[in-house]
Amino acid sequence: MPSLEIVRHELDLEVASQERRGSGLDTKAGLVLVAAGVFVGIVPSRDLTALEVAAQLLALLAGGGALWAAFPRISASIEPRGLRDRYLTADPDHSKRRILDTRIHLFERDERRLRQKLQRMRFVVAHALRGRVGAGHSGYPAVMGTEADMTTKTPAAHASVSRWTPLRLR
Repeated sequence: MPSLEIVRHELDLEVASQERRGSGLDTKAGLVLVAAGVFVGIVPSRDLTALEVAAQLLALLAGGGALWAAFPRISASIEPRGLRDRYLTADPDHSKRRILDTRIHLFERDERRLRQKLQRMRFVVAHALRGRVGAGHSGYPAVMGTEADMTTKTPAAHASVSRWTPLRLR
């Protein structure tokens, strides 16, 4: 079967691409989780407005959603011992076809999981953005203080506070 090697090579390329996309989504989910933790962690303990509490709750939900989006991990693999035990004495062409068919099945399953992860990540980012938009009016996070506190400090005091931007997803 001369085309078997061509199909296997293309599958190897697709699996590598799938693993990169899965790792990228996991990284983005981790960044959302860290951002949510920072957002929740910088809340002052004094008089919070209802909007600040709502923004903090949305950040908590975004952090939990980021954990939800990170799982399950995408990884298509075949158990080596079972492969050896089952196909060691089998016809090589039959073994190659069965292994290729199994890898294609695993790829398709992981591709569905990857799409689900992407949908969950989009959901999380959209809700995290809602929390950020609802957090303040001045461009600075409202949890850093009240609007009156912001106007009494110099702009340089807020230079380290950057605007949150949504992650680019594929």
